[in-house]
Amino acid sequence: MSEAIKRFADYRQLSDKFLARAEREDLEEAVRVLAVYCSHYISKFGKVPMSETLDVLNSETIDDGQAKWIGDGLEMVVGVLGMLEQEHPKH
Repeated sequence: MSEAIKRFADYRQLSDKFLARAEREDLEEAVRVLAVYCSHYISKFGKVPMSETLDVLNSETIDDGQAKWIGDGLEMVVGVLGMLEQEHPKH
């Protein structure tokens, strides 16, 4: 297994854990933070066609390049959810 695929799989597993225990309000805030991040990226570098994103998400296999950018995205999800979890700890 390549390093990119392993990293993707690790972040996928970690993001699943964060998502499973996240409160609805934290999920809403995470969506807002990631939306601003995406719009900032678009303003600097241009749009990535949604069809390319959906094609990868619906594919049964991914290559190392795709695994890297999906892993990067999941790393952001984990980071945002982790930050929100620290700001709003459960009792």
